[in-house]
Formats: sequence, C-alpha cells, structure tokens
Amino acid sequence: MDELLDLELSLRGLGNTGYAVTLSFSDPDSDTDVRLERGTSEHPIRFDLDRLREVAADPAAYGTALGAMLFSDSEILAQFTAARAIARRGRRPLPIRFRLFIAPSAAELHALRWETLRMPDGEPLLMGEEVYFSRYLTSNDVQPIRARSRGALRALIAIANPAGIERFGLAPVDVAGELARARAGFGAFELVELAEPGAATLEQIIAALRAAAREGRPFDILYLVAHGSYVEGNTYLWLVKPDNAFDRVDGASFTQRLRELTDRPRLVMLIACQSAGGMTTDHGALSALGPRLAEAGVPAVIAMQGNVSMRLIERFVPAFCQELQHDGVIDAAMAIARGAVRDMPDHWMPVLYSRLKSGRIWYVPGFADERDNVEKIEAIAGYIGDGLCTPIIGPQLAETRLGTSRMIARMWAERYRYPMESYEREQLAYVAQFLSIKHDYRFPRRSLIETLRQLLIEEYHDVLPDLDRLDLLELYRTIGRHERARDPFDPYRVLAAQPLPIYITANASNMLNEALIEAGKQPVIELCRWNEDLDRLPSIFEREPDYRPSAERPLVFHLFGSFDQPETLALTEDDYFDFLINITGERERIPAIVRDALADSALLFLGFELEDIGFRTLFHSLIKPLRGASRRRRYVQIAGQLMPREDQVLQPDRAIRYLEAYFHDTAAISIFWGSPRDFCVALAAQLAESDRPRRRRGF
Repeated sequence: MDELLDLELSLRGLGNTGYAVTLSFSDPDSDTDVRLERGTSEHPIRFDLDRLREVAADPAAYGTALGAMLFSDSEILAQFTAARAIARRGRRPLPIRFRLFIAPSAAELHALRWETLRMPDGEPLLMGEEVYFSRYLTSNDVQPIRARSRGALRALIAIANPAGIERFGLAPVDVAGELARARAGFGAFELVELAEPGAATLEQIIAALRAAAREGRPFDILYLVAHGSYVEGNTYLWLVKPDNAFDRVDGASFTQRLRELTDRPRLVMLIACQSAGGMTTDHGALSALGPRLAEAGVPAVIAMQGNVSMRLIERFVPAFCQELQHDGVIDAAMAIARGAVRDMPDHWMPVLYSRLKSGRIWYVPGFADERDNVEKIEAIAGYIGDGLCTPIIGPQLAETRLGTSRMIARMWAERYRYPMESYEREQLAYVAQFLSIKHDYRFPRRSLIETLRQLLIEEYHDVLPDLDRLDLLELYRTIGRHERARDPFDPYRVLAAQPLPIYITANASNMLNEALIEAGKQPVIELCRWNEDLDRLPSIFEREPDYRPSAERPLVFHLFGSFDQPETLALTEDDYFDFLINITGERERIPAIVRDALADSALLFLGFELEDIGFRTLFHSLIKPLRGASRRRRYVQIAGQLMPREDQVLQPDRAIRYLEAYFHDTAAISIFWGSPRDFCVALAAQLAESDRPRRRRGF
C-alpha cells in the first residue's frame, strides 16, 4: 500500500484566546506541497466545549458540531475539501492519510472525540476506507522505529480477570471468549498467552517482553485485555496479582515499565474501558494511558476513550486484525475496522495514537519487483559459491541490537547541548564534528568507544556474566560468539562460512574477524590509509609482498578504521570529507587487490543505511567511479538493506523506487528491502538448495 494523499492538520494553543491551525498535504502526482496556517490571537479557532457536552450522547451530532468548529475558517475548509477532490480525481480514488497533531500547548484537545469527526454538513468523514485517521504524537525517545519482516511477527496476549471485582461494579472478563477472539484475529502471528488466573501481572507482562527481546525475537504487539478506569485525571489498569487478586496499576507506572524496555512492542492494543481518557477540559486527558505510551516511545497505541461495550470489541478486533494481516498498515486497518462497527453507538471509542509516518508495522522482505527475488538471490549465491563476490559490510551488522549511530548521535546531542539544526542531531558525523571542535580530536573517539561499551553491557548483562570487566573489543568478541551460537542466520556467521577471499568493512568492530576465525579461517586485517597520518601503519603487502587473499586466508579491509586504533576512525564530518578527497585523488591508497575486487566481482552491501554519510562517502569515492567499467557490468550488485525508517518516511515504497532508480543510473545496484538477517535467511536457503561444488578463487 503506497499511493495515497498525505495530510496533516496540527493544532496549537494561543493561550486563553483559542487555537491556531496548520493544514498541509502533498499531492502524489505533483512536486508541490500545500501548507496553510490560520488562526491568530485576533482570529483564533475556538471549540465550544459546552456545546459538545450538550450533544455528547449523539455521536453524529457531536461529530458535526466538532467539524463545524474545526473548519470554521473558510480557507481551512476549502483546502481540506480540495485535498479530498484531488484524492478522488483518478479512476481509482486514493486514500487520505489524515494525521491530527495536537501540540503540547493544546493538550486539552486530546479529550475531544475526534473519531466522531464529520464535515460541517454532517457528512461522515472517518467511517470507511477513504480516510486513514490517527492522532499523531511526537516522542523524545531516541530509538529508531523499524518495521519487521512479516514472517517474524509475534504477539503477547495478556488477559486480566481479577477475583472479587464485582464489588467495585466491574463485570468479570470473559477470558475464554477474549482469548478465542485474540487467537482468531492474530492467527498468522506467533502467540504467547498470559491468560491463566494470576498470570497477567505487571511483572509477568514486563518479564515476557524483556525475555523475548533478549532472545532476539521481541514481541511486535502487546494485546492487553483488562478493565480500566479514569479517575481525577489518572488512568488505572485492573491487572492481577499472582494470587489473582486485583492489582490496580496506575498508568504512569505501567508506562514507565514499558519505557525502560530496550525493545518495546510496535503496537500496544489496550482493550480496556477508558484507557484513552474521557471528556475533560484540563490537561489531565493527556495523562491517559494511550497518549502516555505513545509519548514514551511505543510507535502505535490503540486505546479506548470511554466505557466501550464488549459487543463492539467482538466485531472491531477481528476486523482490525484481519485487515492488519493484509499489508501491515495500522491506520488503514483502523479505518476499515471502524467502518465495520459504524452502526454501533460507541463506534468512535477506539483511538489510534501513532508515531508512524507510513503507518506500517511489517513488510515482506525481498526486491521491489517480486519476480526478481529468486533470480537475483540465485545469481548472488552463484557468485559466492565461485568466490566471485565481495561483501561490503556496514555498521548496522554490529549495531542491530543497540539501535544505530543515530541513537548515539541524539544521546550526545542532548548530553553536550548540540546547538545546530534539529535534523543534524541524528547524524553522528555532525555531532562528533562539534565535539572535536569543542574539546579535541580524540574526545569523540574516546566517547564513542565508551558509549558503545556501556550500551553493550546494559543490553547483555542479564544474558552474559562479568561483562563490566571487558573492554570494547572483548565485549564484541564475547557477544558475537553468543549471537552466532544462538542464531544460525546471524549475518556474520553466514558470511564467514562462505569461500570468499576479500571482505570490505565499514564496521570498526572485530566481529567479522572473530566470525572468520570461528569458521576455521585465518583472516588478515588491513586498514585503509585514508589520510597521510595513517601512512605509517604496517601493511600485509609490505610484510608479505606475495600475499594473495584466499578463502582460507581472506583479507578483511577496514575502510573507516578500527576500534583497537581509535586514531584510524573516520568519525567526524571532516574525516569523511578527507576520505572522499584523498581516496578520489590518490587511488593507490586503496590496495590494488581491493580495487580489482571492486571492479571485477559481484558486490554485496549489507548493513548500511543508504542515507548515512558513511555509505555516501563509500559510494562516491569507490563505487560510482567504476560505473563505466566493462567488467563491472558482468555482475549483479545487491544492497541488503533495512526498510526506510517508519518514524520519518511518509511513503516507504516510493522512497524505495526513488533509491533504486538513483542507483540504477550510477552503479545498477538492486536493493533487497529487509534487514541484513532477512537477506541472510534468503541467501542461506538458496545456497542450501543449489549445493553445488564451489570453485575457490584467489586474487
């Protein structure tokens, strides 16, 4: 699901006078974006809360009144109407992705029933497939949001039915019925259930989420069925204690426990009454559990904004789950499920809070054109079997469990008060450049090594003992051994097992070297002399002039330095500029054997973010200059790459097509959309299927 019209409407407070509105949308068939800002202190948008209370019992009247207030400015109404006309103009109407952003200065507006919204003339707006609506929230969470492969999706089902809650006026939860609905809805997912009496405790829910993440198989969905209550601005969940007595857990505590997890669910579904708050005129509505979880870093939350009936849940949940399994787009599934219950008086109660630009929770790994999957994987497997493939390894193969360099950049930007533009705060090279100027050349290098060391210890301390006494390279050695033993498709394990003579790495760790040793090989390490200060480093080609890389004694060529020699790291923006200038101007800084491999073998890029400065530097200094070489055209070039980030990219499929067209014009790189592990699973299957004799080749 790709072609749609993206529309965002934001509301911000103007003190006691009212609200300002910003409407923006992009036409898929035009490069022009429409942006309209309306509402000033003299002419603000106002919401008549007394009028909304008067019609609260009638969802249609409420939605019409709310629409009349929101679109009271004629220009906003005209542009919104124009956006709908654009979406409807083709033979096949495009859906509108309608994200409502409520700024912190207007937090009280979260209490309004936006899901009832209608046009001022009473026309229903959010009842079917025309509009995918969500309340869009930002977060200070530094972890990037990645979609996951559909085949790997897992859901944790937790159902709480405490004993003795009848005395509080709460009805028993139909555990068997709720469990049956969850199983039917998530039939294609791997399920873990906490539904026995005393099982759905806060501790057991958190422990299950943490254990799954430690195993490298985190839960994508937390589906929680429990009673909820909203009292004096606070949200509570009625969970259980081990003896199945009730445990009334406040929303702040529940949110904090999820916030502390390294790998949180992609979607939390709260099938609990009042879990999204109720009608209020103060800031207390934002303390309700749904918005809290979204702001704490959960990418998407579905919650209830009132005393939802079990009849609605019985119809809404299966419709939502069935649609979600089609293409993994949460807001689309939400729209269709809401349309399925449009005849019910509480149809407006399910609310979607989201941080996802594209709304997507999963993807199907492979090439953009599914017909290319078998052919291209088959081709690269053949080159590997013949020793005619050169892997070029990116930093994400070592960072997958820690987030990426973007996370470290944001941590540093906050810690050291990075003063530049917000978009630069996720670029490690920019923040490291700032630190090298503010302190000295060595400071960001020492800080990177220590930051990575602490992150690794925090991530693995419950799995591996005595990590705090190890330095960074010893940590990578220990953790790499653990990951390769745990996962047969660990990318380092898969790559190291192949009969390849040369590996090029932009990763400063020793994980590739250790994997090769574990595979029974004798790797030779060589560092790129990307500036004059590194010319003094010893070289295998000086020690052994006759050395030729082979499958038994492969060359591991570090492009951007190694952690065991921090001065060799290309880290700052200036470093990458120096690399580009020096390597482009003095080609001999790259050994002839490596240059030959780049020109005369299939290239396999694995573990890069294509927009990062490291990949762009590599591409423009080493790959793009070879585009006219006749030898280069003999081979398939593949980038095994993660999907575009779901919290930043509006339309991932269009971004994929753009990048593929860009690389086709320069180096004819085909992009496999999925994680490095996804690619290794497909590659290993093809290698096992072909199982042909391998001709080992040296350079």
